[in-house]
Amino acid sequence: MKVLHIIKDLEPGGIQTLLLDIANNRHGFNGEIALLVIGEGRLEKAFVNSGIRLFKLQRNKLIDFKAIGQFRKILKDFKPEIIHTHHALEVLYVFLGSWGLKIKKIHSHHTHP
Repeated sequence: MKVLHIIKDLEPGGIQTLLLDIANNRHGFNGEIALLVIGEGRLEKAFVNSGIRLFKLQRNKLIDFKAIGQFRKILKDFKPEIIHTHHALEVLYVFLGSWGLKIKKIHSHHTHP
């Protein structure tokens, strides 16, 4: 099973810590886990050192159709079976970028409200 996690940045925080733990302990998982990050962050080196496949997108505005097109290309190349988002805006990118592709989607709401 191929799972693509999507987050907005790699700055230290709860979601990033959770995903770094998954990246460092994924070896018993029967499948492949990758991470797509829209932005930058201080934890990039830690994710690279974990050996997880890391995709990066740059967004120039809130809704960036060029970035959505690049995201769609990543989806076609990586071919995930599941996309797991962790921030609300990424849900919109997944909806638009995966239109017509048969990929299951999961969203985990981490923040209150």
